[in-house]
Amino acid sequence: MIDRYKTFMILAECKSFTETAKRLFCSQPTVSQHIQQLENEYNCKLIKRHKRAIELTDKGQLLLQYVECMQHLQDELRHKMDSLIATQLQVSLYMSHYVASHYFDDLFTESQQLTTTYPCEMHSLGYEELKKSLLDKRAKYTVMPIYDGDPIMEERFHIEPLFEEEFSLVMAVDHPLSTRKVLYAKDLEGLAVLLPQSIHLAETIKQALQAKEVSAYYMKMTNFDLILKAVQQGLGIAFLPTKMLAHNDAVAKKQIKGLTIKRQTALVRDPEQPLTEGEASYYAHIKNRLQTMTLV
Repeated sequence: MIDRYKTFMILAECKSFTETAKRLFCSQPTVSQHIQQLENEYNCKLIKRHKRAIELTDKGQLLLQYVECMQHLQDELRHKMDSLIATQLQVSLYMSHYVASHYFDDLFTESQQLTTTYPCEMHSLGYEELKKSLLDKRAKYTVMPIYDGDPIMEERFHIEPLFEEEFSLVMAVDHPLSTRKVLYAKDLEGLAVLLPQSIHLAETIKQALQAKEVSAYYMKMTNFDLILKAVQQGLGIAFLPTKMLAHNDAVAKKQIKGLTIKRQTALVRDPEQPLTEGEASYYAHIKNRLQTMTLV
C-alpha cells in the first residue's frame, strides 16, 4: 500500500499525529505531508483538527472505507501469491527478531542436510507481526516469546515452551551505579528506563518495578539493539536478555537483589493447519535444539 494511504489509515485509528508518527517510526511533519498530499489529490478536506485529536470529515470516512478495502485486497493478493510460489519442499519459518539474531547459529550451523532437503524462507518479525501471521494463517507455527498478559495466544494456539531466559540490568560503564557490588530496586528510583516497543514485554518490566514500589521514567525504543546502543551512550538503563550481553564489555551488567525479570520463548503452532513433511522436520529440529542447548 502507498505510504500516504497507510499513514491515513493509522491516523484514522489513533486520531493523533504524534501517535501516528510513533507507530510509523517517522517524523510528525512526514505524517502531515502525507495527509496534505491526499487532500490535494482529492481536492477536499479529509480531517478536522481539534485541540488534542482529529476527526474524519464525511469524505475522510469515505476514503477510509476504500483504503481498508485496498489493504484487504493487498493482503489477499500477497497471500495468494505466496500460495502459488510455495511448494511441498519449501518451508516458511517465522521467528522473532531476537531469536533470529541471537540463536540462528545455534539452530542451523550444523543443519546442512535439513536446509538442503527442505529449502526455507526466513521471516524475522516482531511480536505483534508474528501473532498476526498466525491469526491470518500465513504462518503455521512461530518461534516467539509468550506472555501471561495475552490470553488469546493460549486460547487459539498450541504452545510448546522452549526455554526461559533471564533479563539483566545494563547501564553505561561510567554510570554512578556501575561500581556498586549490590543493587536494590530502590536504587533505580527516578532513573530513565529504556523499554522495547513490545507492549507485553514493556508491561512485564514496568510491573516488576512497580511491585517493588519503584517510580521510574520510561522511554520506549524500537528494539533491543537500539536500546543497547542508547545505554552505551548514557541515555538510560535497561533490562535486556542475558544471552545478548554475554560478550559485551561496553556496558555494565548488574542483577537487582530480590528482583527477577524472565521471559519464556516457545513454539506456537496453529492446530488447524497440518504440517508438511518439511515443516514438521524444522519444527522437530528447532524444538530439539532450543530445548537441549546450554544457554549462555
